[in-house]
Amino acid sequence: MTTSNKLKALALGLLSLASVNTFAGPPPTSAAVGTPAYDAWKASQYPAASLSGTAITTSVNNPSNATAPGCYFAPDASYTSMPGTDDGSVGPISIPFGFNFYGTTYTTCFINNNGNITFGSSTSSFSPAGFPSGTSYKMIAPFWADIDTRVGATVKYKIETHRIIITWPGVRRYNANSAGSGSLLNTFQCILTDGMDPGIGIGNNVAFYYGDMQWAYASSSGFGGAGATVGMNAGNGIDYLQIGRFNQSGNAYDGPAGNADGIDYLDYECFTFNVGAAGNQPPSVSGAPAGNTITIPAGTTATLNMSFLPPEVGQQVSTLINTGGLCNTVINTNTSGTVSNTSVSITGDACNVGTHHIIYTATDDFGTPASTTVDITVIVTPGANVPTISQWGLIILCLLSLTIGMIFIYKREKTIAVN
Repeated sequence: MTTSNKLKALALGLLSLASVNTFAGPPPTSAAVGTPAYDAWKASQYPAASLSGTAITTSVNNPSNATAPGCYFAPDASYTSMPGTDDGSVGPISIPFGFNFYGTTYTTCFINNNGNITFGSSTSSFSPAGFPSGTSYKMIAPFWADIDTRVGATVKYKIETHRIIITWPGVRRYNANSAGSGSLLNTFQCILTDGMDPGIGIGNNVAFYYGDMQWAYASSSGFGGAGATVGMNAGNGIDYLQIGRFNQSGNAYDGPAGNADGIDYLDYECFTFNVGAAGNQPPSVSGAPAGNTITIPAGTTATLNMSFLPPEVGQQVSTLINTGGLCNTVINTNTSGTVSNTSVSITGDACNVGTHHIIYTATDDFGTPASTTVDITVIVTPGANVPTISQWGLIILCLLSLTIGMIFIYKREKTIAVN
């Protein structure tokens, strides 16, 4: 192990260890998931007060393909539904391609009800840990939390030749129904690919897509604890990425570590990753338009708001923006730090009609930096063509108007003379 990797595993990993949820230990060996003995043991792990009381009610928005902003797309009848469960799993599921994860190729995986996918073994863990040192699971976690699908929506997945789509389409938190807070729902999905799926971008092999996210913890309010974990972990204490730990309402966000994050930060977000190789991972991007393309009608203005995150704890990221010669285009914001936020306004002026490219290059500050390049295609469409009148056309129009006027006057005077 290199010195830089040791520092990464020790110094950065300590931040993740500090936020691990604490419970009394594993269930009795005789208590299998789904049995009454297991249910009784699990209920004892939470303070009684956290599972009772009045729920905070928010609007429920379980997006469909037609209405959802962002990238999330709702499952259809072609998906397979997991049985409703508390902490259950399905698998091993055969992957019809070699899925590369931090330098290891996997051909099977497990889908775990609690918002994650694992390799090598399933997990019933409902106590999300920070990455990398909080757990040894080889895990991809679009939203690792205590999910209960015994009532309501269940996890759905679809296996295709080049990708696997796993969706949690409006799921509840643990024990939500008995506590009366079943109105809080989370909608999100994870896509694993062979790296050749244009839907998430050629070269990327994982995507996290979110609908409306409304809870983060198994309490009547839906919030508390150390927080749900979003990220990936190779299980070796070195290779990982973490988007954040979410345990409160609102959209507060300060990067992969630090303060607890707000669940609304994830609403309708789209994250894509390339985690095929071991080592420092490049910054991830959120806020990119679908297909990395934006169309702007003439006479209008569009604003691109994109953020770049250094997935590893403790890193900083900075972004270079090349506007590609677009005229009257303004970079409103371009910050560096634990999150690099950018905002670019583009006008649909005549000088921009046609196809252009805005190139973003985000780079972290690790010992051997890693970069992410995003190419946004900008299409400015022309406005409606307004007919022009030539000089000869104007003369003819004037003569025609004069002739019509003279005829009208002549007929009027003739009528008066006759009378």
